[in-house]
Amino acid sequence: MILKGLNTAPIKQGDHLFLMTFKVNNPENKNCIFYMQLTTLVDLLIILRSRITKVGKNLAEQGNIYKEKIKADIEILTKNIPEISQSEVMQPNPMNLVTSLAPKFGDEKTSLILALQNEKIITLDIDDTQVEFCIIAIQKAIETINDNETMNIIGSLLDFLLLFSVDLTNLDYLNYKEISHELWKQNLFSEYLAVIYCFETERGKETLCGTIIKANTQPDTQEMQSIIHRVASLTPMLKSFQGKYTLCQTFCQKITPDSNQILTKEVCLAQLHAFCLKMQTRLN
Repeated sequence: MILKGLNTAPIKQGDHLFLMTFKVNNPENKNCIFYMQLTTLVDLLIILRSRITKVGKNLAEQGNIYKEKIKADIEILTKNIPEISQSEVMQPNPMNLVTSLAPKFGDEKTSLILALQNEKIITLDIDDTQVEFCIIAIQKAIETINDNETMNIIGSLLDFLLLFSVDLTNLDYLNYKEISHELWKQNLFSEYLAVIYCFETERGKETLCGTIIKANTQPDTQEMQSIIHRVASLTPMLKSFQGKYTLCQTFCQKITPDSNQILTKEVCLAQLHAFCLKMQTRLN
């Protein structure tokens, strides 16, 4: 299905976003409606965000020609926005819920493969020139319900993947939680990074917790520092330690120079373990 028009509408549960409604118009003027839960919506935004860099590169290389193409495509999308009825928001059909999403990336477009609750498969083609319109449509829909909390949560999850959170209080036996991500999502992030969180305890400074993260930034950047502190505020294991002790210092290093390699759990945990020992020596 080629994207010709798009409309979005939020569905609340209490004060917060529960589902996002998407209504798509194709070149045959046939409409299709589906709904996304928050986790799937985050995945969609990660995919769309990954294409923004390519759009910027095309703008730099092609200048006004590409800028005019974006403008023309946005005008088409705007002229063909399908109407979402009140009943489609008040009584969403659960069979149209997106249960899984996967991208197929092309040179100038992304094909989204959507599996619905009714076992129907939808393939939606989004040109790179349409990406910004789609992102804004989602953002504006959330703004209409004044759900700043959900907006902030979504915004905090788009530039990294948390792979492992690890309790470092006993280095002889690492207690860890693994967070699984689809391969396509891991491939959107180039760098494996080990992060050590140091706390002020009654025994002095101690490295109590660590994480393995994938991101598209380097250890010694402001972007990485922002990610490190967001992980600390979002991860239950880290929040538990912060309930007892004061987080006083963080350390970060790349795990491997080969950014194209998918690292195993064993390698990630071994690297974090070694990094922790190194940082403990420095603290002592």
